Amino acid sequence: MASSDTSPAARRPWLMIIGGVLVLLAVASWLLAMGLMVMEARDVEALPLETDTQTVRLEAGESTRVFSESAQARCTVDGPGGQETNDGYPVARLELGSGELHRVMTVDAEESGEYTVDCTAGFTLHAQGSAWVALPLGCALGCVGFVVFVVGLVLWLVRRSAARTPLPPAG
Repeated sequence: MASSDTSPAARRPWLMIIGGVLVLLAVASWLLAMGLMVMEARDVEALPLETDTQTVRLEAGESTRVFSESAQARCTVDGPGGQETNDGYPVARLELGSGELHRVMTVDAEESGEYTVDCTAGFTLHAQGSAWVALPLGCALGCVGFVVFVVGLVLWLVRRSAARTPLPPAG
């Protein structure tokens, strides 16, 4: 007879434990991302709204977002690569109690240089944040962790059931 330490029923459900840890890491990553996004939104909301043209220096590959007090604000960006205009529709709404801002466009610098932004309503510029990185990472960890947890649970239950099944009498 096998020792109780090595029997299938007594083995630790490692897959289930690893899956549970991955799910907990996913929840932590999601909470971190939400906290960073709220902090970033408060930073944007605290910025003063400008009505005059603003100039920002961007290196190739960098981005800045344009937030306006009006959802229908028309904005124009003049940069090294030419002129770009938004289509007048907001991309996202930002509301934290003291007002409402709309992200009306994102300026993506293909070339390094000065980018001049002008809008038909009060606006502010804010650098592209990195809070979004933890969110998809958390979702991916959560999905993988859940699948690993369920597979581990099924294997553990099958092993326990097999260990409890009595052997047929020798005939």
